[in-house]
Amino acid sequence: MYHHTHLHTTSTSHTLESFDSPPSSVVVSDGLGPGLVVDLTSLNVKQGQTRSIVGMRKMQNYTPSEPPLEYSGEGGIPEPPYPSYPLLDSTLFLANAELNPSLTTSTNRVRMVNAGAGDTLIVRVDGDHLVVGRDGVLFPGHPRKDPGGKYVLEPGSRLDLFIFSPNATFYSDCGSGIDLNWLGAKTDVNCWSGGRFSPSHGSGYPLFTVSTSMTQASLISSLSLLKSSPLSKYTNPSYYHPSQSLLSLPPLNTSTFTYYTSPTKLSSPPSLVPSSLYGFNGVPYDGKAHPETTVCLGEVYEWEVVNPTSVGHPFHMHTNHFQIAGVTCGSPQGEECDTKQSYEVGDWRDTVMVPSPGSLRIRFRPLEFEGDSFAHCHIFGHEDRGMAVKVKIVDGC
Repeated sequence: MYHHTHLHTTSTSHTLESFDSPPSSVVVSDGLGPGLVVDLTSLNVKQGQTRSIVGMRKMQNYTPSEPPLEYSGEGGIPEPPYPSYPLLDSTLFLANAELNPSLTTSTNRVRMVNAGAGDTLIVRVDGDHLVVGRDGVLFPGHPRKDPGGKYVLEPGSRLDLFIFSPNATFYSDCGSGIDLNWLGAKTDVNCWSGGRFSPSHGSGYPLFTVSTSMTQASLISSLSLLKSSPLSKYTNPSYYHPSQSLLSLPPLNTSTFTYYTSPTKLSSPPSLVPSSLYGFNGVPYDGKAHPETTVCLGEVYEWEVVNPTSVGHPFHMHTNHFQIAGVTCGSPQGEECDTKQSYEVGDWRDTVMVPSPGSLRIRFRPLEFEGDSFAHCHIFGHEDRGMAVKVKIVDGC
């Protein structure tokens, strides 16, 4: 399992604070042993100002031909200049609060979390590896490996893999060479300038490098062990074991939640850009109880999350993971689409990108915890402006 903490409706402050505090990712328990946790946090620079996450703290003025010299306000952002990085109009990701660090570990397991404010990362792994799970849950079958070593890491999502070479470098890639049309034309995919998806931006930039102290013989043994049996061998049978799949069970009910963007933009403080209100089913969340839905402990529910726009909205559910039941791209009818760089039908996740446009069918069954929970878009600016729904979990329905 994997736990990441932040207060919602105060997510901007949380992300800004992550520069000054340890990574907000904690390994809770797992059947495959410990690993190196890497928190990836975004630093945004736009037209002479640092828009540090969504806080947009202003930076001292500088000319486009010069790197910034100082940052105003408090924070632990690494000191510029940043050699070989195109700072102007760019979003860069830091790894454990450092720019392109070299990390060492005594194991060969790496867990990444996209702790940025809104950009989707396409992580390219340069080194022999196998991916074993996402969002803290192992895959129901065997480990996976994309032929190009590229994986979609949505805001808030996590990627869990093993490396089998002494060194591996992880890049923020532009996604060329694979079909990523389902992410949407207006989705912020971190690349070079502006964060916009464009294969012409090149091969991306390095995020971090991992070196393991394991011997080559130990790495080969680890690879053989992972390939020898399904990952269900290491999964708690009470939760996300394949025997607990919800796909063949009849749901108690089916609900549809459609992303909503208001047609008019609201005025904002001078330090923030104007923005729309967001919501589900035409209603922005007001911080209290609208919109709201109720679910019962022990029952199976199916939700269809619909995105009618070309803007990507990563869907995140608190408390309970959900199982992917189906995915379609386009509208109104839609068609099957290839999302394997992030998820496949049958996977257990808690944060995934809904195709843009398109829809995602999920199933979940609350088992242990009752009380108020939350589901929302994991782009902080969208969540904080209403793209969320309150989920009441009750016992004894």
